[in-house]
Amino acid sequence: MKPVTVLVGVIFVCLALIPGQVLVAFLRGAGAAAPAGPETGIMLLRGSAAVLGVYLLGLSRFATAENDRRAAYVDDAPALAGWLFAGILGVAAVLRFHALGLGIWFDEMLMHTGYMHRGPLEILTTLDDSNNHILYTFLARLSIGVFGDTVAAIRLPAVLFGLASIAAIYGFSRRVMSWPEALVAAALMTVSYHHLWFSQNARGYTALLFFSLLSSSYLIDAIRTGSTKRWLAYAVVGALGAFTHLTIAFLFVGHLAYFAWRTLFGRERSEAGLSRFWAGIFQGFGTLTLLTLVLYATVLPDMLGGTLLTSGLQGKSEWTNPIWALRELLGSLQIGFSGAGVIAAGGLVVLVGMARFMRTEGAPVAFFVIPVGLAVLLMTSIGYTLFPRFFFFAMGFAIVIVIHGATAFGALAARILRLDGRLAGWATVAPALLVVAASAFSLPKAYFPKQSFEQSIAYVEGQLQPGDVVAVIGISDLPYNRYYGKGWTRIDTVADLDALVATGKRVWVLYTLPVQVRASAPELLARLENGFTRKETFWGSLGGGEIVVSLSGES
Repeated sequence: MKPVTVLVGVIFVCLALIPGQVLVAFLRGAGAAAPAGPETGIMLLRGSAAVLGVYLLGLSRFATAENDRRAAYVDDAPALAGWLFAGILGVAAVLRFHALGLGIWFDEMLMHTGYMHRGPLEILTTLDDSNNHILYTFLARLSIGVFGDTVAAIRLPAVLFGLASIAAIYGFSRRVMSWPEALVAAALMTVSYHHLWFSQNARGYTALLFFSLLSSSYLIDAIRTGSTKRWLAYAVVGALGAFTHLTIAFLFVGHLAYFAWRTLFGRERSEAGLSRFWAGIFQGFGTLTLLTLVLYATVLPDMLGGTLLTSGLQGKSEWTNPIWALRELLGSLQIGFSGAGVIAAGGLVVLVGMARFMRTEGAPVAFFVIPVGLAVLLMTSIGYTLFPRFFFFAMGFAIVIVIHGATAFGALAARILRLDGRLAGWATVAPALLVVAASAFSLPKAYFPKQSFEQSIAYVEGQLQPGDVVAVIGISDLPYNRYYGKGWTRIDTVADLDALVATGKRVWVLYTLPVQVRASAPELLARLENGFTRKETFWGSLGGGEIVVSLSGES
């Protein structure tokens, strides 16, 4: 490992020596200005690269040998397990590539209109708002360069990361529970409504899930083996996750807490004393921090200037309410598991799974409870949007906990029935397989359009009469005018609407995301509800993303 570490360190040091103007021309095109003013971002890139390069050269002197990675697995899996896992991946691929280009939604359009016209390298140095999941946006831009500018093309990286995350949950599960449980965990993710939905969503959430699971596996390996190679792999994978979306930082806090507990109070302390603790701090968490800083260096001035907390949606007061977030989460779980009774039973299974892990291997609990708890506390304290999708990175750990809890009930039933051999094995996994079946029933719902913009356009254009005026409210200007190029009138106030009505023409008004409209333009929404006729509502699979079409002059 030492020669590779030295080589990478030298590369970063050399990067720091490249003139700023050359870096700007390479990243943003000849004649372009440096991001964020007088080369501030480029200066930060060069400085952080120099620090990381020197840091890695120093670490190379303290590298430790790689131990057998298989020692990290709970048990040995037979050849059959490999074939079953390959079958699961095959099914997952078919489910995720089917209807891939159906029903683009608002955030995908926002990413497309804001970044797909830029060069791939420019995307890596641009953060106009927090809607840019930088690594994902970069990969989406490469995808449309190869396959053409289609909805399926910008979603392709999400599909591939979705499949990779199924492989990652299998690998993580093998480290904390038996191979049959690991297979069932992969199967549950395969038929999960939510995982399928996000695998067909041109955003970075499946990438974030993949990097969360893989970095957690490398962390467990590094703690158990003390290997420098595993620590550096953890740092690289974690930094790529951070470059996708910074919410993974909540997971890193859980990683650090678990690592400190294992090395300072667990059996690793008796094995290696404090040396393993400090090796992990410097080789793993230190490298992760510096590498993340290098990746974000060019956009850091923009982030500190406020774009980190800025999105394309404004006036989201109801969306910052934890009660709203909990209601949305429970609603989405009911979609995914086909019934409130199943969700209630699942709560008991989760508690049993957590208790069982805390007696043996606390990693899944630490990686789920600590990050989610911290995210809720921080986001509510600053009044930021509590979209349930921000917690999607923790989905893998929730699945592992659920499966481990379900098999506990199966094992209890096997003991009560005095089963042994294969019958006991099947009885143990039977409750977990029932969870998989319950989830699979909801899959058809994931193939609805996320938002039905095209259907609403076809409806209105089919109803138009000569002289009719079509208007869109606020943020609906993005999908209808910037993305589809309809050129319809944008209105933001009651005065804007009244001016159109005063012309004596019929006025069609379209808007989406009613919660946002209610927060940003309540008077305008009240005027529509009292003075216009709601002609149609177009639903999609995005919760709260319905599209409302209203018309003046009809009762």
